[in-house]
Amino acid sequence: MQMTLKLSDNLSISELQEQFTGMFAFLKIRLYKVGEGEERQQLRESKTLKEAGLKKQGKLHIDGDITVGEFEKKLREEYGLIAQVSRRSGRIWLETTMTDNWTLNHQNEHGRELSSH
Repeated sequence: MQMTLKLSDNLSISELQEQFTGMFAFLKIRLYKVGEGEERQQLRESKTLKEAGLKKQGKLHIDGDITVGEFEKKLREEYGLIAQVSRRSGRIWLETTMTDNWTLNHQNEHGRELSSH
């Protein structure tokens, strides 16, 4: 199943998150800016994608079978957005950096299992 994220200059980060979570209920996407010394700084959800560094507007077609790492790379290389996917684990959100080779579907299903107990 293929889904589409609509990316535009005036879209807020929270609106992007809503689109993404609409597809993957147990995953969350956060956007970052990289500052001095390669330090990552999470951006406020009220910021627009233009403020987050969006370099072109468009529609990003994603498939649940793409890995988290490939998804984050596509956002960075094609759209200039530095993203990190997190998976729900009960009441907390865990970054998926150790499991970036899992597909979005696998991550989402794992989040569902961890949150249903």
